[in-house]
Amino acid sequence: MTEQTLDACAQACASCMTACARCLEDCIGLPGMEACIRTCRDCKILCAACAPLCAANSPRAPAVCRACMDACEACVAACEGHPECEACAAACRACATACRAIAA
Repeated sequence: MTEQTLDACAQACASCMTACARCLEDCIGLPGMEACIRTCRDCKILCAACAPLCAANSPRAPAVCRACMDACEACVAACEGHPECEACAAACRACATACRAIAA
């Protein structure tokens, strides 16, 4: 893993964490958005764990990146098709791609 790859993943995780937090707040109280809310919550938590591990080049980064990638992919699936969730889905796609590079 290069420092550039790790930094890119840390930045993608931080951006995704913010997007998930916003999406979660926007979806609270909307009918039929329970899956979106749950996946955004899980994704936000994993991104919050993943970013500092990548930034520190931790030996645990690949394992956490795998979990974060899975959460991001689940979040994309839950958010796609909801106009209020477009930014979250885009951030999660980018984060999953960055995490995949570390998890491989």
